[in-house]
Amino acid sequence: MINRNAYRSGPDDFKPLVEEQPVVLLRLDGTIYALGAVCSHYGAPLNKATVVDRTIKCPWHASRFALEDGRVVQGPACAGLPVYDCKVVNDQVQIKLRH
Repeated sequence: MINRNAYRSGPDDFKPLVEEQPVVLLRLDGTIYALGAVCSHYGAPLNKATVVDRTIKCPWHASRFALEDGRVVQGPACAGLPVYDCKVVNDQVQIKLRH
């Protein structure tokens, strides 16, 4: 399988969201989650995904990824998503790549 996110990177220090890295933000139960916005399976836009049982569900082939760590919960995807730590500074969400 091809991982559509294999070469994605992100800031190593907290920075405001940038267009170069597609990121989807979700707020659930007061927690902000930031995940790569491209499905690792076939490149679907995860900004069109739905949230199901603390996962994000791909709109094309129904792969599901855990909000907490981006791992695959249901295939056909085999690779997880990039995950970002978040903080809010002056009402602006900032992210950094979780290693």
